[in-house]
Amino acid sequence: MDFVMKRTAFFISDGTGITAESLGRSLLAQFSDVEIDMQTKPYIDTLEKLRR
Repeated sequence: MDFVMKRTAFFISDGTGITAESLGRSLLAQFSDVEIDMQTKPYIDTLEKLRR
């Protein structure tokens, strides 16, 4: 039985998040032994939006 680590990656952007998500996905593709839940959070341009 193989052990698979599970992690969450948040792509936080002040715009649409497309660039952050694309870069993040390409970087995380190197870790085939990690199961990653990828979540994009676009239009985060204030601390209040970040906290929500």
